[in-house]
Amino acid sequence: MPKRSKARVLALQIIFQLQGQSDDSLAKLDDFVKEAGLDASLSSYGRELALEAWANRSEADELIDKFAHDWRASSLPAGGLAILR
Repeated sequence: MPKRSKARVLALQIIFQLQGQSDDSLAKLDDFVKEAGLDASLSSYGRELALEAWANRSEADELIDKFAHDWRASSLPAGGLAILR
């Protein structure tokens, strides 16, 4: 798998984890990133992607609600929601 793809997979995993955790999950994020075993630049890139998506999740959810006909962000399975965000 290409390196940047690995970083995007990490970002998706981080978003999925953040969706299912309590507010203290950001504190545990660094441990999760370290366990991924990617080099520092890829880990940083994946983390940055995930945190940007997480910070903008309200806007993303509004777009999902607007354009995903017959679906609401709140009713999507966690994995699908993480991908769309």
